[in-house]
Amino acid sequence: MAVSIFLTLFSATVFFAKKKSLTDFSIFRNPVFILLALYLVVVIASSFFALNTREGYFDIVRTIVFFVLVFYWVQLSLSTPAWFDVISKMVIISSLIAAAVGFYQYFGQVLGGSENTLADGRELLYVVDGLMAHKNFFASSLMLMLPFLIWGVWKLREKWRIAAIGTTALVFILIIIVATRAVWVAIIVSFIVVSVILLVYNRHFQISKKNIRNFAIIASVSILIVFTFIAVGGRISKNAYLEKLASVVRPAERNNHFRLDIWNITLDMAKDHPVTGVGAGNWQIMVPEYYNKIKLKGKEVNWQTPHNDFLWILSEKGFPGLLLYLGVMAMLAFFVFRIITGNGVQEKKIMAVLLFAGLMAYLGNSFFDFPYQRIDHQLYLSIFIAGIVGIYHQQKPAKQLAFSKTIFGVCLTIFLLFGVVYSYAALQLEIHSKKAMFLHKSGKDDLALNEIKLAETPFRSLDAMGSPLEYYSGLSYSSLNKHQEAIPYFLKAIELHPNHIALLNNIGLAYYKTGNNELAKKYYLDALKIVPDYKEALVNLSSIYYFEKNYNKSLEMLEDVKGKKKLPEIKKNINALNKILGIPADSLDKAKKHKDKQTKKAEKAKKHKKDKDKAKRKSKQ
Repeated sequence: MAVSIFLTLFSATVFFAKKKSLTDFSIFRNPVFILLALYLVVVIASSFFALNTREGYFDIVRTIVFFVLVFYWVQLSLSTPAWFDVISKMVIISSLIAAAVGFYQYFGQVLGGSENTLADGRELLYVVDGLMAHKNFFASSLMLMLPFLIWGVWKLREKWRIAAIGTTALVFILIIIVATRAVWVAIIVSFIVVSVILLVYNRHFQISKKNIRNFAIIASVSILIVFTFIAVGGRISKNAYLEKLASVVRPAERNNHFRLDIWNITLDMAKDHPVTGVGAGNWQIMVPEYYNKIKLKGKEVNWQTPHNDFLWILSEKGFPGLLLYLGVMAMLAFFVFRIITGNGVQEKKIMAVLLFAGLMAYLGNSFFDFPYQRIDHQLYLSIFIAGIVGIYHQQKPAKQLAFSKTIFGVCLTIFLLFGVVYSYAALQLEIHSKKAMFLHKSGKDDLALNEIKLAETPFRSLDAMGSPLEYYSGLSYSSLNKHQEAIPYFLKAIELHPNHIALLNNIGLAYYKTGNNELAKKYYLDALKIVPDYKEALVNLSSIYYFEKNYNKSLEMLEDVKGKKKLPEIKKNINALNKILGIPADSLDKAKKHKDKQTKKAEKAKKHKKDKDKAKRKSKQ
């Protein structure tokens, strides 16, 4: 919202003031702008194929804002020779503030804290999040500041240079402390790419043979040390940071294994919708349909992105969207190559390499995280792209493009105003839905319903946690024992998010409370299709079967609950059902073990026969 407001006001000064500047429309002939414009078209078009169209508005607004940011950054880089120096100084100041907050949190709450973990079980290090929502976003934001800080170290003078050196050191230390693996990997990738560029094209940077030899040695040793730590980290030392670094290349690591599973089902989603994708903003709505392939537990179903921007774009916008996105990056790489090998001044070449280093770091981080969603990360990306395009445009100016500044300004203002209106509405939704949930948990459901009404907007349907507003209305009515009134809200929520397992469970409960057991069973079973061991649905379904005197089915549901032996209430009910059915306490476990043993034996025999047939065919050939 802040960026949209600023760009709207900025556009007014550019296009409607007497002195009109920053309007070199020839840059629209640049392939990068053409590809970005086509990508925007694909984002908008994908929304027409989405199950929930409203959830695509965020993506559309973000892409429009990003396009405008790139346009203005290019204009500023063309009209202001020292633009990179100015941004470098701004980043030095902002990174000092960020580092101060980060170190305050680390020394005050991590080293000085009395607890070893947070209330939700995460390690205490997660409190070091700067002024952001998560430590990983904080670390990646610090990483994206580095190209500007390094420029300050190389280019700025006197006090600014000293500040740049100190701040760069602080940022690197904080990035190490925060221990975000995706950021570490991104920095390593960026460093390798820059090292290769400098070594291969050293003559274009006027670097002496002695210096390039020294750099080659330092780069090689640094890379060797890092990969050694990755290979042996955690084996020769109990150091947590070495262990964290080594875990990057361990697929069996729990976090890695889970992430790979999410990537696999995202690829399955993309295969099912290769051209149109599932629609902008609809990954989180559609992905539960694929959960049963990876056997998720109930608490693991709250992912709202696949933690890989490339797969995210592919699944939501199809192959056309991904190809256009990658096309932008490939074109920028080509521009950097042309800038380096061209006849431009050394300063511009160094600037292009630093911008490209930032771009590589961003893309490296994108492979394991989702900076695509974060507006501050998009701001840095827009500078990287615009800076490269601007330098290339200065060396290879395009033919002037005749375009009405007034018409363009009006259209741009309309788009940006839509961004302001949308952002305000989305922000109000998040504020009031948060209040509504607090009031619901406090037992003040009448007040919660009022907050939900204030949150309603035609521009968005899901809150920050991925739940429809109508779901919260249904919860409040259910808490007030108005289950019949809750059902229409739950049904409306199902239309917006048909794969929301907590919603499926609660609508099942509402039908059960109103005496409609068949519909209750239907929704419980729908939830179990998504997560087969979803405890709440299993327990509720078991209760229905119990009151229908279908004791075998009731027992079957409870036996599927994970960790049932550690849950006193579940264990008690199982024993009670065993008693009703006349089954000894331990016979069921024995029967299940025997059944599992027979299943494994049958699978082994089947595999043996298959291998034997394969060998026989091979011998015949």
